[in-house]
Amino acid sequence: MPTCPHLAPASANSISLVTLDGSWTDADTDGHWEEANRYLDDLDAETVIVNVLCHC
Repeated sequence: MPTCPHLAPASANSISLVTLDGSWTDADTDGHWEEANRYLDDLDAETVIVNVLCHC
């Protein structure tokens, strides 16, 4: 599983990702890990990333 080298592993290895524009991707989406890491890598350095663990 790819990771984003400058982020804590839990941030980059989330099963789901909601982007700033409200788009949603998850591990069931083809290319999720690559897309998520690319998205996180391209964020402005001042962007705050929140990792939420939900047990629903």
